[in-house]
Amino acid sequence: MLADQIKNYLDKVGIHYAWVMAAIVFSFTLATSTIASSPQILILPITQAHGWDISNVSIATGLMYFMTAILCPIGAPLMLRIGVINVVLIV
Repeated sequence: MLADQIKNYLDKVGIHYAWVMAAIVFSFTLATSTIASSPQILILPITQAHGWDISNVSIATGLMYFMTAILCPIGAPLMLRIGVINVVLIV
C-alpha cells in the first residue's frame, strides 16, 4: 500500500509519520477555513451580480455555520456507530 511505502521512506529520512499527518490536517484546515470565509469576502460582488440583499447572503452563510456547529458533534458518534460511508451517504 501507499501508506506503507511512504512510512518506509520517512523512516529512512528520519521523519515521523505523525508529522506528515499533522501537516496534511493543517493544510486541509487552512483550505476549508479559507473556502468557508469566501462569502464574506465576495459578499458585495455576489449581491451586485445577482441582485440579492446583503441580508440574504448573510443569512445563508450564518445558516451554514449553524448547521455545521449542530451536525459536527452528532456526526462523529454516528461515524463510530454506523460507519463513515453511511454517514456521508445520509448527509
